[in-house]
Amino acid sequence: MRRGGSRAAVLAAVTSCGHSRKHGLRRAVNVNVYTFNPIADSRWPDFVRRHARSSVFHTRGWLDALQRTYGYRPVACTTSAPGERLDNAIVFSEVRSWLTGRNWSPCPFADHCEPLVDEPIDRAAIGAELERAVKARRWRSVELRPLTSRFGESGRAGQADSFCFHCLDLRPSLDDLFGRFHRDSIQRKIRRSAREGLEFDAGASEAHLQKFYGLLLLTRRRHRLPPQPIEWFRNLVSCMGARLQICLALKDGRAIAAVVLLRHEDTAVVHTAPPMRASTILVGCRSSSGTSFSTPGTMAPAGWIWGARISTTPG
Repeated sequence: MRRGGSRAAVLAAVTSCGHSRKHGLRRAVNVNVYTFNPIADSRWPDFVRRHARSSVFHTRGWLDALQRTYGYRPVACTTSAPGERLDNAIVFSEVRSWLTGRNWSPCPFADHCEPLVDEPIDRAAIGAELERAVKARRWRSVELRPLTSRFGESGRAGQADSFCFHCLDLRPSLDDLFGRFHRDSIQRKIRRSAREGLEFDAGASEAHLQKFYGLLLLTRRRHRLPPQPIEWFRNLVSCMGARLQICLALKDGRAIAAVVLLRHEDTAVVHTAPPMRASTILVGCRSSSGTSFSTPGTMAPAGWIWGARISTTPG
């Protein structure tokens, strides 16, 4: 990969074959692929705002928090030349590890990170360059975490895992939403929380963070997993600003459940829900969470990867 300054053409030309309807002849189309830093590129915020499939995991706030906490450098691939309107991109974080080597990951800790590429010729060009980079051993692997399998259908990548993605439409009234919940596992617990006098609180202060993180430590210990450092959440609070809220369920002033809500346009995403039982919080947050809601602990339906050994997990 050739680099020249902050934006570099990573591919001189990708040749794609098409057909002329008039003459029935094959013609070559050259598509350049460029890399850039989405935090530094002034085109990125507007591109993320106007693309229909963008998410909070594409935003500068999320990418900046990753870089501040873990040193993961964000990099995006596009066929839009420097200085031109940005029409497509796939964003990654460059992860360097003594254990796994040098990899391009689609925003670590993100539930999903859709490739924002609409045209087949652009997908083919970027996919070919990613494949070429892995074969040349510039990276050990390149991973995608899309909500659809569109990008992986080219055959260049293999499916590594599959997951379920849960999305709740928040446009109906609270009564309608409540009526659609399972009577035993959800409705009964919400009624019980009201009887026991649970309170809801939301904010982004250090006090909110400490209560959330205390529950996170308990949960990770129970699952025998190391917790994320508290600096990760502090950096998220700092970088996301008003788009982040820590929601707490309180019993006699003590936090018993918590989630971090991340906002992007009209969608709210749950990031790390320690007790994983947040029915009361889900309803309590409705008034500030937009028109759709992604539930905790979910990932994309499929993960596509170049350069790594593939294993298939039932979805």
